[in-house]
Amino acid sequence: MSNFFVEVDHSQIAKHSKQVPGDVFLSKKLDRSDRIVSVLSDGLGSGIKANVLATLTTTISLNLTANSVDIKNTAETIMKTLPECKVRKISYSTFTIIDIDLQKDRVEIMEFDNPGFMLFRDEKRISLDKKKIRMDNPIGASQTLYYVEFNIELGDRLVVFTDGISQAGVGREDFSLGWSEEAIVSTVGRKIAESVNISARDLASFLVKEAYKIDGKKAKDDITTACFYFRRPRRTLLLTGPPVDRDNDYKIKQRVDRFSGKKIICGGTTSNIYSRLADEDIKVNLNSFHKDIPPDSEIQGIDLVTEGILTMSRAIEFLESGEPAVVDPDHPGYKLYDYLKNSDYIKFVVGTKINEVHQNPHIPEDLGLRKNVVKKLAGLLQDKYLKKVDIEYI
Repeated sequence: MSNFFVEVDHSQIAKHSKQVPGDVFLSKKLDRSDRIVSVLSDGLGSGIKANVLATLTTTISLNLTANSVDIKNTAETIMKTLPECKVRKISYSTFTIIDIDLQKDRVEIMEFDNPGFMLFRDEKRISLDKKKIRMDNPIGASQTLYYVEFNIELGDRLVVFTDGISQAGVGREDFSLGWSEEAIVSTVGRKIAESVNISARDLASFLVKEAYKIDGKKAKDDITTACFYFRRPRRTLLLTGPPVDRDNDYKIKQRVDRFSGKKIICGGTTSNIYSRLADEDIKVNLNSFHKDIPPDSEIQGIDLVTEGILTMSRAIEFLESGEPAVVDPDHPGYKLYDYLKNSDYIKFVVGTKINEVHQNPHIPEDLGLRKNVVKKLAGLLQDKYLKKVDIEYI
């Protein structure tokens, strides 16, 4: 099994005046596997029609490849499914399929009509030989696809994007042919050199914002970038709830002492147990008062200490929204969200003693019990954000 993790994220701006982008990026992590399949598609035109075409392409590609269909056969199926536009004589949608197998440290990529992907090792672009593949669409027109497979190395970054990036600035005197490949490579390489640990999310957002600026902050097309960052996993331990048997309180401190990575405690009772066993004081953060949630606290040796159910529920809201609205970075729910979003492996240790407070009928029903909140939080992290998640009940 691979000793590193792949961080996958993307950023997107819709074409000016369009509410719905015509580009779609989807990723899927296979159950009980170190395999991730991602697809980026650009639908013909813009807006809702383009989005439907791109969604169809990404969904079919993702499901076929994830179900062990060879990536070349997947591409052939897509080519037969989506015919050529009779008026414009071009395909209804483009696609880039990325199949990552971390058990073999191997990546396969199939491209059709999207700008070519870029692989960076440190801040330098790595050139790879692609194999040309000819396929016929339903009306008999021959199309060219590109296929490549290669071994990944620790620190590699894979960058894929739609032509909203490569054609940014078209029409401007200084960008008459768009944003050149050479200039994009230089821009990405410089950003990586300046911030060697930049996340996939931040690198994708940076590239999209640069293209948006080149377009005069009125996107002439949908602008989408997806980034993949192959690195050692960032680990986080989250403890919440007291053990059902008080004799097992020692397990809370034991789990903290044995864990290598960030450490979070969500819950007043849980933090009091740890504070007592570790002989460390709890200090309330006086700068963290918010009307919707109790303040966070500080304990020596713990990275974040918060209230339990309410704070985890707020983190769930942030995770569901994908890009939280502007919030105070000192908000405990946002702090928890940020730790979890920037982690690759999250270990939940959940006490199963029922807290009578949460049986109060005046508390909103959607909070549920602690176990249900943790399950929802873990499910979001695993399914939407492709995190590795482990839950232990005590």
